[in-house]
Amino acid sequence: MSLEQQNDSICYQEEQDLDTLLAKVHSLAAKADNAGRVKTLDKLRDLSYSIETADDTAKRLLYNVSTYSSIETLGRLTVIASESRTCYDPRRHRS
Repeated sequence: MSLEQQNDSICYQEEQDLDTLLAKVHSLAAKADNAGRVKTLDKLRDLSYSIETADDTAKRLLYNVSTYSSIETLGRLTVIASESRTCYDPRRHRS
């Protein structure tokens, strides 16, 4: 067996192992109450953070900041638009 075939075999086995693990997590989460589900999410988040690289962390943090900023800006624009609609009465501005 060539080195490439061995690597493909190892990758396939790792993918199967991961699929089995994910199925187990889904099963546990489906059976859990709300507190158990939240605990599962926390543990998975901790796992995710523990295996990410420094670049992954930077991307995650930058994405979260930009997403929050976008939502905050959208919220402000919605308030401004709402206020301008309630303040504007076309009947008062007729010639």
